[in-house]
Amino acid sequence: MTYARAIDISNYTGAPIAEQFRTARIDGNYRRVIVGTQDEAICRGQVMAAVAAGLETEAYVYLRFDRDPAQQVEAALAVLAGLPAGRLWLDCEDDTASALTEQETIYFIANAYTACRLPSGIYTRRDWWERQTGDTHDFAGLPLWNATNDGAGDLSFPQPYGGWTAVAMEQFAFDRDVAGFNADLNVYLVEVSDGGPVSALPAPTETGPPPDLSHQQLEVAAALAIRGLFGARLSWLGRRDSGLVYELYIPEPLPKAVADTL
Repeated sequence: MTYARAIDISNYTGAPIAEQFRTARIDGNYRRVIVGTQDEAICRGQVMAAVAAGLETEAYVYLRFDRDPAQQVEAALAVLAGLPAGRLWLDCEDDTASALTEQETIYFIANAYTACRLPSGIYTRRDWWERQTGDTHDFAGLPLWNATNDGAGDLSFPQPYGGWTAVAMEQFAFDRDVAGFNADLNVYLVEVSDGGPVSALPAPTETGPPPDLSHQQLEVAAALAIRGLFGARLSWLGRRDSGLVYELYIPEPLPKAVADTL
């Protein structure tokens, strides 16, 4: 496995200039900056300065569980419009989730995910995830950004949770000075995908007309399949009548948290 170093910053950091990011890249060997989407002007300034310094950029949306999840994600996407953010992480750590049941929290995260039009992932920590979701495994197909603050920075995962078996990125140190600005320190796997390898499609067991699905249901199911999540698969069959033909396989049943968003 190939590791690389990253920093994450928030609106409280302000907008470091490109020279500071360049120092972080050269002297600190950081390759990636993950920015918060709380403040549009600050976020856009951070991304543009990071790109000018030769750093790759991702973003996170800090989710409050007393507000509409889809609206929060849509607002974050609007902030990032036109910027080269490679991923939008769903930041699941806020105490407002304590007012929800475990199932309500799972539905909330599922709705946030289905609203995201960028590659996504889950930022959280083990104690929060187990307490607020009952340690659901419904999102194990997404990359995990694991908050540990253990100082190690080695992507170790001695106490797995949430169905994840590995960590895509680890936040191992909070509130450190990096080239004159405050940041959290991270290490990540260089190659991260939204799901595991595509397995062979099962042979159909019966024939007949397809189920009556709404256009919205088909859109969400296809989005899941394209990301390779929850066992959904989109298989290329060929061309027909100047169109592209795919076969969509949706496992039955889908995890309830996702099925209820369809």
